[in-house]
Amino acid sequence: MCEPATLTLIATGVAAAGTMVGGLMKASQQRYSAAVADQNARLASAQAADALQRGQLEEQKSYQRTSQLLGQQRAAMAANGIEVDFGSAADVQADTLNLGRQDASTIRKNTEREMKGYDIESLNYTSQAKADRAAATGSIVSAAFQTAGTILGGASQFGKMKAAASSGTSFGG
Repeated sequence: MCEPATLTLIATGVAAAGTMVGGLMKASQQRYSAAVADQNARLASAQAADALQRGQLEEQKSYQRTSQLLGQQRAAMAANGIEVDFGSAADVQADTLNLGRQDASTIRKNTEREMKGYDIESLNYTSQAKADRAAATGSIVSAAFQTAGTILGGASQFGKMKAAASSGTSFGG
């Protein structure tokens, strides 16, 4: 069987290795979380681009619907013998055009709000990824200091045991 001083050295080495491996594993998990957050940031950015494209298409369709309605109004008025560019007929068309512009403006503003939400989400994920990478670095540094502390504590214990053995006294007493 090994003498107590040797066992102390072995235990110190095992504890130090366990502390370092634990820190490296924690850092690895934090780097994985950072990679997931990076991917989520890219997806949120893609969603913002998609929202812009959908919004622009919907706004264009809104203008087309307004133009179509104006054309129908003009055709109906002309078919009934109404002068389309004067008086109430012109006012009706102006109102239709204004309502169409308001609809298009609402679509544009809603699109901007949706995009802003995705942009904020992307920035939040990017910040989370940075924080996770910083935490991973912190985990490694912390594990290194804890490992050093374990080694120094074991060395101190070993030194006390050796000193006690060479003086002939029992350790701890």
